[in-house]
Amino acid sequence: MTPRGGPLGRGYAVVLAVAAVTMLVYYPFEPGGFRLGTSLPLELCDLAEFTAVIALWTKNRRAAAFTYYVALT
Repeated sequence: MTPRGGPLGRGYAVVLAVAAVTMLVYYPFEPGGFRLGTSLPLELCDLAEFTAVIALWTKNRRAAAFTYYVALT
C-alpha cells in the first residue's frame, strides 16, 4: 500500500478528474445533448466520480466508502 496520498493514487485521481471534467465540458456542446431534466448531475452515480477523485487523492475512508456503496447500486 502506498503512503497517504501517494503518487499512484494521485495519478489515478488526476486521470479520473480530467476525464470527468472533460465529459462535463463536452456534453453540453454535443448536438441535442443538454436537457434541463436529464443533464444535471443530481444522481448519486454522477457524484461518485468526484468522490472517487477525493478518495484517491486524500485516502479518505468516508469518500472511498461512499464511492464503493454507490458503485454497488
